[in-house]
Amino acid sequence: MKVNPMRILTVCLIALLPTTIHAAPLESRHLPETTKWVAHIDMGSLRDSKIGEFIFDSIMMRAKERNENNLKELTEKTGIDLEKDLLGVTLFGSKFGNDRQAACGIIHMKKFNERKIVAAIQEASRNAERKVELEETTYGRRIIYTGESDQETMHFTMVDSNKIIGGNDLDDIKAALDTMDGKAKPIKETSDLFIGLKEESIVFFGAFEIDSRMVQGQAKFTALNAQISETEGQLEAEFEMVTDANQSATQMKQQIDGFMALMALQAAQIPELGRLLNGLKTQTEGPAFLLTLEVDSEDLIKAMTAVRNQRRNQRGPGAGPEPQRPGGDNRVPRQLD
Repeated sequence: MKVNPMRILTVCLIALLPTTIHAAPLESRHLPETTKWVAHIDMGSLRDSKIGEFIFDSIMMRAKERNENNLKELTEKTGIDLEKDLLGVTLFGSKFGNDRQAACGIIHMKKFNERKIVAAIQEASRNAERKVELEETTYGRRIIYTGESDQETMHFTMVDSNKIIGGNDLDDIKAALDTMDGKAKPIKETSDLFIGLKEESIVFFGAFEIDSRMVQGQAKFTALNAQISETEGQLEAEFEMVTDANQSATQMKQQIDGFMALMALQAAQIPELGRLLNGLKTQTEGPAFLLTLEVDSEDLIKAMTAVRNQRRNQRGPGAGPEPQRPGGDNRVPRQLD
């Protein structure tokens, strides 16, 4: 088996699809005080939600089937049953920009055996077409493993037999270790990074102290916050952007309202989409722009299905399969290497 440590996260995500697992909510105590952005997926809550079940069953199931043999062999070599042990994923960073060395991830698991994981990666490295040199360095009482492949450098380490920390940014990995070991302060729970975070949040993204320009216009935004939650079949999505001035927030609202008006024209042919749009609301509060969606999850599923069916009908019965595109469902699966 050819295993590329760089793609271990992808394999873990695929493994979650058809199973019920425990939840792993976002925990600020794992994040360094220097954290400027964070994204978290509570895998258990996502899989147990109606919208998560639809996404997995209709889109992602094929990905698991294509990688079934790889997953079985990975379980045999590492002792990890990914369908039972993987709980959640947290991505974080202390900087912004296009720098490839700007992100780290924490994979939350029920259990694992560090020696088996390292041995499996070392074996795969020796047998790979492109040999991956796995180097070990000591940081405090931890061992940090570093591998280079495809002109990328990946660092990873393991904590308490239930967390794997990895990424391109070695400084952030060390900062996370210092935080978990009590040598450094974690980011405060009251930080602006977590404004509005709900306990039942399935997906959450937060960023603050941003110095970036909006896609259109010259207004700056300084903070972003987005999350998705589902309670008793009712889905709620919230997006907030804090800009540099009240006028900037108003401009953003006008742009989004214009886009929603165009969507409403399409909804004339797709009633399910119209019901979805009725749940979308935009507003401003000073320099902040807010977009919210409250809808029955079943209505969202119906809208997604209707839009997909319309696209297929427009192509016609003799049009053949959809053209391949990056990130699409019709990609030819790559062999793990």
